[in-house]
Parts: sequence; C-alpha cells; structure tokens
Amino acid sequence: MDSNNQGLCYKWFVPLFHVATGRERYPVLVDRGALAQWREHLPSGCGQVFVVTEENIWRMHGARFEHAPAKVYFLPGGEETKRLATLEAAADWMLSCGADRTSVVVAFGGGIVNDMAGFLAAVFMRGIPVIQAPTTLLAQVDASVGGKTGVNLAGGKNLIG
Repeated sequence: MDSNNQGLCYKWFVPLFHVATGRERYPVLVDRGALAQWREHLPSGCGQVFVVTEENIWRMHGARFEHAPAKVYFLPGGEETKRLATLEAAADWMLSCGADRTSVVVAFGGGIVNDMAGFLAAVFMRGIPVIQAPTTLLAQVDASVGGKTGVNLAGGKNLIG
C-alpha cells in the first residue's frame, strides 16, 4: 500500500479501497459477505439506523438485518416514483421516527434505492451519514461508489441531486 493510503488495504485481509474526489474521500468495502458485517461500519456515536429498501429486496435479503436495531422504510418500486414527493415522504417518516443529526441511512437495494437513499441522507438535516449496500451492478458503480444520487423531474432523469 502506498503512503497516500490509496488502493487495496490488506489490514485483516479486507479489500478496502479509498475513493478520493475533489472534495471528499471515503472508503469502499468490496467483499463477499460484507453485508453480514454492516453494523461494524457504522460511524462511532451514531444514533438511529434507517434502512431504505424495496419490499422485494427486503423479502429476499432482509434477514441479514434481522438482529439489527434499525427501522425499515420501503420505497415504492419503479423509475416513475423516483421523485421529490417520494423523497419527502421518506424524510417525513424518518422525522416521525425520531431521526436526528446522529442518524444513519443504509441504502439497501438497486440503483433507484441507492440514488434516493443517498440523496435523502445528503439533504436530511443538511446531511447525515449513509452506508450504501447495493444489490445490483449498476447501483454498485453509479449510485454507491460513483456517488451520483438524486431524483427525477418531469423533464428528465436525475435532474435534482
């Protein structure tokens, strides 16, 4: 590993990469079975955890969160629901559950879920941490690692984000 901490990190043989953008730097964990250890990656001192997902994803893989102290929000499926009104409903739900600036959003699903949950975390109380657990290749390279999150307008895709 080089002195800038870029590239593969061999600490505990965990493939941890660091992505550096113009303004930010964040770790990306790529490992089989990483989802089973998601709680280990929560920020220290974090408050409530809010998992944002879709019902189909939850039915197939939600058991991985079974013993976790998390609240779960189901986004409606489909590109047509990737709108500000849907985002506002999710934010209102979080607020009604007692979310605050110490809360964390876990985005668990495909591209739409990771786009919306990432954007939700970015704008909720002016930004709270997000952990993205993508379940599709597109979500892995676009919304999660790429950091491209947002919602659609009637005039086009991802125009707010």
